[in-house]
Amino acid sequence: MASRAAIAPAARAAITPAVTAVLLAIILCVAGAFAWITVGAKGATVDETHYIGLGRDLAQRGDWTVPGAILHPPLSYYLNSLLLPGFEWTDADRALHQDERGRRLIARGEGTSILLRARLPFVLVHLLGALVVFAAGRRWFGNGAGLAAALLFAFEPTVLAHSSVATQDALLAVLFFASVVLTEQWVRGGGRWHLLSAGGATGFALLAKFPAMLLFAILPALVLLSLGPGAHGVRRAGLLRLIASLAIGFAVLHIGYAPHYLAGGEALFGLPAPFVEGIRFQLSANEGHQAFFMGEVASGGWFAYYPVALAVKTSFALLAAVLVGAVVRARALRREPRARAYAELWLWLPPIAFLLFFVFVSRLAIGVRYVLPVYPFLAILGGAGIASVLAHRSILQRSLAVVLLLLAPLVSFQACPDYLAYFNEPAGGAEGGRGILGDSNLDWGQDLPGLAHWMKETGVPTLYLAYFGNDAPEHYGIRYHYVPGWLYAPRGDFAAGRDRPADGRDFIAIGRSVLQGFWLPEPDLFHWLYEYERVAVIGGTLEVYDLAGSAAAHEQLAKIYERAGQFRLAALERGQERGPARNQDQGREREQEQEPQR
Repeated sequence: MASRAAIAPAARAAITPAVTAVLLAIILCVAGAFAWITVGAKGATVDETHYIGLGRDLAQRGDWTVPGAILHPPLSYYLNSLLLPGFEWTDADRALHQDERGRRLIARGEGTSILLRARLPFVLVHLLGALVVFAAGRRWFGNGAGLAAALLFAFEPTVLAHSSVATQDALLAVLFFASVVLTEQWVRGGGRWHLLSAGGATGFALLAKFPAMLLFAILPALVLLSLGPGAHGVRRAGLLRLIASLAIGFAVLHIGYAPHYLAGGEALFGLPAPFVEGIRFQLSANEGHQAFFMGEVASGGWFAYYPVALAVKTSFALLAAVLVGAVVRARALRREPRARAYAELWLWLPPIAFLLFFVFVSRLAIGVRYVLPVYPFLAILGGAGIASVLAHRSILQRSLAVVLLLLAPLVSFQACPDYLAYFNEPAGGAEGGRGILGDSNLDWGQDLPGLAHWMKETGVPTLYLAYFGNDAPEHYGIRYHYVPGWLYAPRGDFAAGRDRPADGRDFIAIGRSVLQGFWLPEPDLFHWLYEYERVAVIGGTLEVYDLAGSAAAHEQLAKIYERAGQFRLAALERGQERGPARNQDQGREREQEQEPQR
């Protein structure tokens, strides 16, 4: 095996273990507090509603035919159900499309508590990820680099955004990174613990999200390339060790589907049948979704999408630290033994390969979250750069490095709890970002609690609502006139009639994803709103306009109702009819039939 000296850091900042432990504890506590605040402040996102309580139902019944069950491997489902004891689905729940099922579960009255308990395990995963980043940074570059990397990762707004919701992306980011760094230790001569931890991390990554399968290309490439030219016997031994850890990973994958097997389920091609079915589904989904990018709406994706998304959704502190780290490491590797450069491929090849896959192969362009696994590696590079500057550079350069470190938690504090809508300062924040990216980069349906608070604070009893998402407005006490947004069939309870407020105020709240129009038959369907006064922006995602009783505005709304097939609502909007806003029986039928235009 390659000498462990090849992995030893070139320079270490003089930080004692006691100081390191205290600083790390502070980082974890503060970052955890930011995540917890976000968990409680935000409503359900589009994808979360698919999965609430699903893990508990799968564990009890082993039935992967429930709508939504094959969308992803089950680890995130199990995690979101850990703190939901006694939370049971009915047979009617199981029969519903996952969008409608989640909305109804939230609307039952305990939706806020359910979300809090479903999300908490993912906050803990985020803190675990920061620990893994610290350990890897310390091993490669010393205590100072480990602390800096942990800080950059723990406070990164985009990472916090997806660590505060009960979905798969942050989970995959942590486990993908753990699989790489633990496998590196095992193939370079680690003991049994390294074998078990490397195999376990790989298996859990496979249970997190399907892109983890890229590990089966990346890890062998790393074993072959990281040892440099020659050393054929060592390379062969490394591959044998890798095969052993991957075998454990496969075993963990099958254990994760134990409820499926206990219920009489089968395997396909040596893999759990639901896992294979999920891969087939995702391959069909890779044909593309309607998406928004730089003012354009399309379904085929863009080569520039993910590089631009990383550039505008990553904090300036992390971007600057990564640039410093790239320069520092490039210079250092020119002076150090060549074996060191080959060894560091374990840190730099995986994020590049992962990003290139989504740039050139994936046609999905609905969120930077798809490349979230690159962030731990970016944090390591940034931490290495900052630690080197602090150890060897001038007072001015050290001061700038300290400013970058302080900037990370400061930006995170300022962005809290609106992390999903975060765009960095060069991109213009959420206001500038709305012209660059949409969907889960900006408005994922998370800000109904904020809208309810704004209505209460400003004394607005009722408004029009064009909402992008699956959350339940009625759960937050929002009285609204339904306006077609993501779904063209009304859902839930909404205000009857079209009574105008006595004080003349006449508001419409509209999600920025609806304004961008990527789910609508005409992307510019709501652009006429820009002619009216915008009175509020909620959480960076919901814009509130004052229609001021404009007859022209209400005629535009009537035309939108007609375009959506809601002719009764169009008549109400024109004042041609009074009474309930819809036929309740017909509305329920359409709720059952209507699925998202995805």
